[in-house]
Amino acid sequence: MKTGKVSAVALLSVVILGAIIFLRLNSQTRNNGKGEAARPVAVAVGCVRHGNITNKINVTGDVEGIHEAEVISETTGKVVAIESEVDAFLQAGGIIARIENELQEISLDQAKAQTAAAKANSDKANLDLERIKGLYGQNAVSESQKENAELGAKAALARLRSAQAAERLAQKQFDDTILRTPIAGRLAEKFVTIGKMISPGMKVATVVDDSRLKLYAGVSGEDLSSIRPGDTVEISCDAVRGIVFSGKIRNFALKADPVTRTFQVEIDFTNDKGRSLKSGMFVRAAIHTLSRDGVLIIPAGALIDSSGSRYSAFVVRGSRAFIRRITIGARTDSFVEVTSGLAAGDTIVTFGQQKLEDGSEVTYGTVG
Repeated sequence: MKTGKVSAVALLSVVILGAIIFLRLNSQTRNNGKGEAARPVAVAVGCVRHGNITNKINVTGDVEGIHEAEVISETTGKVVAIESEVDAFLQAGGIIARIENELQEISLDQAKAQTAAAKANSDKANLDLERIKGLYGQNAVSESQKENAELGAKAALARLRSAQAAERLAQKQFDDTILRTPIAGRLAEKFVTIGKMISPGMKVATVVDDSRLKLYAGVSGEDLSSIRPGDTVEISCDAVRGIVFSGKIRNFALKADPVTRTFQVEIDFTNDKGRSLKSGMFVRAAIHTLSRDGVLIIPAGALIDSSGSRYSAFVVRGSRAFIRRITIGARTDSFVEVTSGLAAGDTIVTFGQQKLEDGSEVTYGTVG
């Protein structure tokens, strides 16, 4: 019995001692936590002010000429002459190269002769018909003779039309031996040389009208709602430094691309006089969808969690930062328009918000 009592007393002492140690450790932990929370948080701050803001949507893509044409061979033959070289300007119909065409020229001459003969026969048949009709009116010929004359005139006309069709075909075959551009522009690429054999479907050249250029770019459905035909666009290219091209939105797709889920926007703009931008160059474009002057703005870095158009920002009062719900309007990568929740002159936290709670003590030292 005595041993049992001693064991119980010893066990109770151990429990009490453990409880005292736990309470002290817990108290120390709470004190340490309070001490850590009480330490000021170093943040960067900015000032709410009035200013101008232009809402932009940034897109990228490859430019192309306002008109581009691939010249494709429609005949078989050997190239016998090159009439234009790369970078030459050609009017619509300008000749790029010629293909050997002696046989086509002979066929065309034969077709023209056959057309002329058929035309003469048709004219004679018509004259005969008019004469027979006159005699028929005088009862000098029979009904059967008049009908035969009418049939002869129709047959002669049919032969004429057949000959004319054969001539048009021969003319086309001859014309196909002269490779021409269908549009006015510069010869951007040429894939033939003298002596080269070409065949139907072979690409001969590319002609580009780069006096004006166009850019096709994809925008999200959210951005599409703020875009209108005629909106101003600024275009720049790393390969053409120092020049900013001014363009406009021409139109946009009403159906999203099934792969990218974006809507294609066509941007049209004028090249510079030296035509520095070439078809295929990669460019960056900023679509100006909205411009506001004299509105309340803050640095974009001051915004935190969002819910629709409702955002939050930390406003500094004295040495503490307090969370403030705000509403925004237009925004860019650098600045945001504030429509409610802040006033000009307010000091707001622009960096270090993730360390703050409502009412946190702050210092405006260097953020580490």
